[in-house]
Amino acid sequence: MASPSHFFIARYRRLALALYGASQIIANDNPVKWFGKEHNIRQADAVLNSAFGGSYMAYLALGANQNTESFALYVDELETRTLAQDLSKRDMLALLVRDISKTATSRTELLSALLADVEVQLRSAKSNHEIFAWEDALSFLDTERAQGEIFKDPQVLAHMSNLQAFIEKDAAVGKNNSVVEIVKTVYRELISGEEADYRIPDKAAGVAQTPITFQNSHRPHDLWHYVTPDYWEDNIWIQMKSGDNQGMSRVDALVAQYFTENPPPRNLTHQWFGLNYINVVWQDYITVGTAKALAGSFIIITLLLMLLFRSILWGLLAFVPLGFSIAMLYGGIGLAGKSLDAPISILGAISLGLAVDYAIHFVMRSHDIAKEQSNWPDTARIVFGEPARAIARNILILGVGFLPLLIAPLIPYKVVGVMLSGILILAGIATLLILPALISLLGDRLFKFRPAGVNS
Repeated sequence: MASPSHFFIARYRRLALALYGASQIIANDNPVKWFGKEHNIRQADAVLNSAFGGSYMAYLALGANQNTESFALYVDELETRTLAQDLSKRDMLALLVRDISKTATSRTELLSALLADVEVQLRSAKSNHEIFAWEDALSFLDTERAQGEIFKDPQVLAHMSNLQAFIEKDAAVGKNNSVVEIVKTVYRELISGEEADYRIPDKAAGVAQTPITFQNSHRPHDLWHYVTPDYWEDNIWIQMKSGDNQGMSRVDALVAQYFTENPPPRNLTHQWFGLNYINVVWQDYITVGTAKALAGSFIIITLLLMLLFRSILWGLLAFVPLGFSIAMLYGGIGLAGKSLDAPISILGAISLGLAVDYAIHFVMRSHDIAKEQSNWPDTARIVFGEPARAIARNILILGVGFLPLLIAPLIPYKVVGVMLSGILILAGIATLLILPALISLLGDRLFKFRPAGVNS
């Protein structure tokens, strides 16, 4: 008959395999995959994403990096540039800059208010000299506004176009659109209609003509889905063929890589929004938060066990079945290629309280009965009577009790059934097999007497 040490060593390899499997788990979620493969929603999702650009939307917002300090600096620079211009109304215009900047909060708001004020002055001019003077001022402000319209800059648009081509290399990305496609399409139609002219104009003036032309179409407001009216913020609309969070995370990493390797020609910021990205953030909170909770629960449970038994060794011993069952379950998940999604993350923490009960009951009874016996074999004989039968029946009832969830229509319910049944059965088996072997090995440290059967 194998000794307790051989019994324990034989399971060491399995535990190592389980830990390896747990290290292979990848955090990923996709609500559509909560339905079975034969479900209409799952099949419709596959058809839509094979026939079209993608039904999962993610949006990348690009914008000029502006803040309160940069606006104050811009006001000073604009006032200085105004006074340096060969304008007969430069002094009055400089005063207007300083006066309007007191209520304006951004460069765009300031220039819009200045242009409106100068246009009023132009309409009320009484002489040709005043008309020409205010027209010069208006032309100067138009030039200022054009320089601030970041997403009319050909270099910025070229940078965006290259970014879009870069992220389309990922298999999860089916298609993406931005103001770049509008500019290229309108420019092609204005020049020749030939595919060779499907490009970004070389000069900002050429770019500026394309949105004006587009706004004469039957859907002019579509332009503002991609860019703000001041051309300081732009939106790249990305269609993805899969709702897997891993795909969104890869695209996020690609964008970060592109901006690192290809600094934009202007000081641009970028950030994500949209349901696909929200799912990634949510998953991170769930998986990382649950991992922290799981680690914290391990520590708290171990400390409580030590406090309960007033012994560090007994506390660690009572924790073994819980640690073993968690390692085996998550190892199986990793080896099976199952991703760590929200249900698995949440249930892992919930199951801790259930799995530790068997060990507490077994250790408590062993500890109490050992006080009346002079050796471990006699103690074990009693423990494996009524107490062990009670634990075994509990394992059977609770372990099998969750299995009816396997016939549920949604996969998360099935996962609940498998995980809870699995962890309860594994924890029960570990309690009845591993704990006695460990107690036999550590009997001289656990008890005041030296257990029979242990080499003296």
